[in-house]
Amino acid sequence: MKIVHFTSVHPLSDTRIFVKQCCSLEKQGIETILIGCGDFDSVKSGVKIKVIPKRKGFLKRLFLTDFAITKKALAENADLYHFHDPELIPFAILMRLLGEKVVFDAHEDLSLQISNKVWLPKLLRKPLAYFARFLYWLADKTMSGIVTVTPTLIRLFKNKNTVLVRNFPDLGEFTKVEVDDINERGNHAVYVGGVTKVRGLKENILAINNVTPNLNAKLLVGGTFQSQDFEDEINALDLKSTDFKGWLSRDEVQSLLSQAKIGLVTLHPTANYYDAYPVKMFEYMAAGLPVIASDFPVYREIIEKANCGILVDPLKPKEISEAIESLLCAPDVIIKYARNGRKAAMEYYNWQHEANQLVSLYQQILL
Repeated sequence: MKIVHFTSVHPLSDTRIFVKQCCSLEKQGIETILIGCGDFDSVKSGVKIKVIPKRKGFLKRLFLTDFAITKKALAENADLYHFHDPELIPFAILMRLLGEKVVFDAHEDLSLQISNKVWLPKLLRKPLAYFARFLYWLADKTMSGIVTVTPTLIRLFKNKNTVLVRNFPDLGEFTKVEVDDINERGNHAVYVGGVTKVRGLKENILAINNVTPNLNAKLLVGGTFQSQDFEDEINALDLKSTDFKGWLSRDEVQSLLSQAKIGLVTLHPTANYYDAYPVKMFEYMAAGLPVIASDFPVYREIIEKANCGILVDPLKPKEISEAIESLLCAPDVIIKYARNGRKAAMEYYNWQHEANQLVSLYQQILL
């Protein structure tokens, strides 16, 4: 089996595309090629990476980059092609007309995203959202198969070869976890990921500042700011109990998680997060950390089923503060939640289970 993954928007190092999907396929002995924008061809973890130059500007990307990537993909004469960007749907339809097997990976509900983009003029949001839904309808009707990431998103598609492949953590990154020593660590809560307003950093800082001083609680933050305005807003706060680590490699992320007692995933109730699986929550669980998370239906189902954390209103720092303090004052609860979360990740919320789903889809299409 020879599979080509291609993307015009995502970086070639994208965790879902390269680390999880491409590397997993290669480990199973499936020849895997990744095509996207970059500086030079290479081979990483056995995956052949082939590039075209990145062009600036949406129109140039749409009409030049997308065409070039599609052409390069077809030149590989693969058994199956798997793409990751809605803007590539028209080119994927052309590939289907040429008789190729093509899979669309729907990472998000594009229509819903567009409807909630405040920077778009209101007059444009509705027609663009309808167009996005039309693109997904076309993909549903024409592609060999569809891959989605959440139960909510999968309901948009009727294609008989539609599967759920969730962004659960790769357990290979969590082999050195020591859950039983968690109460010997400092009273640290951790957040790892993109540092933006809607991911709740401001509320977390205000919360950690409100924890009883004699607990010496600290917030560890791994990630980089996505905007200067938000960075300025955060720097105006009292940061005495917050430690910014900046961008971290995957190994550095594991090291940071091993220093904490609590994982924070208090994302705001936006369209992007409310119905989506929180990847970081599963990573915290795999790392053996109790979780404090936004009280959304999807999150609630996971946390209550695994009995591994506390749900809060992400817009209320006082609730977050009380949840942090209640855990730090209850070492027996911390160890219980840590063990429960780790067990759930090992048994179910892991990438190995999802990788098998992906390979089964390919096999079903190629029969």
